[in-house]
Amino acid sequence: MTSMSGLSASISASGVSSSKTTTASTEASAAGGGYAVVDTVLHETNKSQDFGPYVARMKSAGADTVITGSWGNDLILMMKEIDRTGLDVSFAAMFLDLPGMIENAGPSSAGYFAVETANREVGGEATEKLYADYAAKLGHTPSSSEVRTIFGMWALQAALEQVDVSGTLNVTDLAKALEAVSIDTPMGKIAVRAEDHQGALPLIVSQV
Repeated sequence: MTSMSGLSASISASGVSSSKTTTASTEASAAGGGYAVVDTVLHETNKSQDFGPYVARMKSAGADTVITGSWGNDLILMMKEIDRTGLDVSFAAMFLDLPGMIENAGPSSAGYFAVETANREVGGEATEKLYADYAAKLGHTPSSSEVRTIFGMWALQAALEQVDVSGTLNVTDLAKALEAVSIDTPMGKIAVRAEDHQGALPLIVSQV
């Protein structure tokens, strides 16, 4: 979530393509979004136990918003450090609905923004049925990451239905079939862009 008041910092994990994409897209959208990227940094994934220097860097950069591609323990430690220091920033990330994330973030997580491809409050009865069926089979309510995986499997299934699977699978044929895939989900339509094989899908922004 970018701040319209003009300041943003992007903190993302190295070695993770989505994190590099987060940084690049945040910078590319700055002019049109009416904000400035005041600092960016990549940190090693699951290597640092001290996010004090990163939070200090956010403060010294004058950021009023942090956008991160970090996940797992890195995301927990970053949010806990922001809470510990009392740094007043808007914060946006994926994976905030994973177990333990908000609980570990502390009171400062109130107002944080989650950017995801699935949300139980979107899609009405179809979404409720999807979540209920998943919970009945696996014993827990799915996170948005698990729902995203379901959608990916639906897309793969749709592509496989268009190729010959009676013998050895021709992966080139499968890739071409994926380029033509367009499926409807409770969150909206999902397709694969032929020019770069990236998924084109709805993004849902929710606030803690």
